[in-house]
Amino acid sequence: MQSKYFFNQPEGITFEKELYLIVFCIIWLGLINTEAEIEIAQERLIISMENTKTRQFLTDIVYADSLNDLLRRVGDKKDEILKLIF
Repeated sequence: MQSKYFFNQPEGITFEKELYLIVFCIIWLGLINTEAEIEIAQERLIISMENTKTRQFLTDIVYADSLNDLLRRVGDKKDEILKLIF
């Protein structure tokens, strides 16, 4: 999967909003920077979402009251999120 498809979703492929939000936040927070890191994050988070416990963990993080709250929540859980990716 190419990174351009993650943010420009092609017809017939559906990514969950939680994945978009997590990837957006980890990019915003500077936790990943390169195209290769973004691609790895996308692929591994998609696979991680197949696990019910991990899906719930990521879903709980993204339900925030504001962008600042979302960024704080992702920042607080960055170690756990990065373990899913790298």
